[in-house]
Amino acid sequence: IFDPQKAYDELNQKFTNELATRIHQQINSGEWKMKFALKPASLGHLDVQLEMRDGKLSAVFQTDNAMTQDLLSTGSQRLKEALAQLGHNNASVWVGSGGAGLSFIWNHIVTPMMSGQMPSIR
Repeated sequence: IFDPQKAYDELNQKFTNELATRIHQQINSGEWKMKFALKPASLGHLDVQLEMRDGKLSAVFQTDNAMTQDLLSTGSQRLKEALAQLGHNNASVWVGSGGAGLSFIWNHIVTPMMSGQMPSIR
């Protein structure tokens, strides 16, 4: 019997592990911004921006694809754990939709929080 939840969980596990491995490889080669074309193509593209500050990795993921955004949102803890296994402890993961704007998330949420400031909405 096909179990859709089990299939989704397996896809999420594979997705987050592969993503963590690719991020680790990119960091080791000095790449801090990357764009992935996902397979199957129906998952769209994924923009990633990374920053390391005081030994803490922050990653912002941006996609227009609802399924990919859901995979990242539900798998963010799993992604943090996979990154920790690769030596990137205390990683922060942020997921945004295409409309939110990668630079907006980075400039108004991630950077202030890494500096010890809490963002506010006005």
